[in-house]
Amino acid sequence: MPHTRYRVEVPLTGTAYAFPVGHRLRIAVSTTYWPLIWPSPEPVSLTVFTGASELRLPVRTAPPGERALELPAPVAGPVSPLATVRPGRVERTVMVDQLTGEVVQRLFIDGGVFGDCGKIRLDDIDLEMAHVTERLYRIKPDDPNSAKARMIQTYEMGRKDWQIRIEAGAEMTCSAGEFHVASWLEAFEGEASVFRTSSSKSFPRRHS
Repeated sequence: MPHTRYRVEVPLTGTAYAFPVGHRLRIAVSTTYWPLIWPSPEPVSLTVFTGASELRLPVRTAPPGERALELPAPVAGPVSPLATVRPGRVERTVMVDQLTGEVVQRLFIDGGVFGDCGKIRLDDIDLEMAHVTERLYRIKPDDPNSAKARMIQTYEMGRKDWQIRIEAGAEMTCSAGEFHVASWLEAFEGEASVFRTSSSKSFPRRHS
C-alpha cells in the first residue's frame, strides 16, 4: 500500500568470492532493471530506511589442515581446423531520441552466442556456418508501458551448392494489464522459402 512501511528480506544468489583486504561491497537498489527485467506497469517510488537495513554475508572458515583445492586439467578433444569466411563483429549502442525521450539499446553480434567469430568453415567436412543476432530494447523513461523488446536471428549452413538458412524473430510489448508476444520463423533452401510459421499471443500480467 502507498505510504506503508514494509520489512523485506531479499535473498541474493551468489558465488564464493574472496574479498582482498580493503575492498568494499556496493549495493544498488532500483525499482526496475530494464532491459533484463520488465518494468512495472506504473512508475514506482521507494524509500529505503538505511538505518534499519543490513547485508548478511556468510563467511567460510577453513578447517585446520585444509589445503587449497587443486582441480585436474580440463579434458578436451582435438580441435578441428577451421577457416574464417567472414570476419565477425560486435556492436553495442545506446541512442536517445532528443524529441520523444525514447531510449534504444541495440546489441548486434555476427557470430551468435559464441562471440564475434563471423562466418566460419569446418575444413574437415567443408561445411560453412554463420549465426547473426540483433536485439533492440526501446522504452520511454516516463512511460513503463512503452517498453518493447525485439530479437532477430539468422542461422546459415552450407556446402557448395547446398545452402540453407533459418530466420527467426520475436517481439514483446505490453499494456498495463497484458503482455503481447509475436514471433515468426522462416526456413530457406537457397533463396526459396520452404517453411514459415508465426504466432501472436497475449498474456495477463499478474503483478507478482
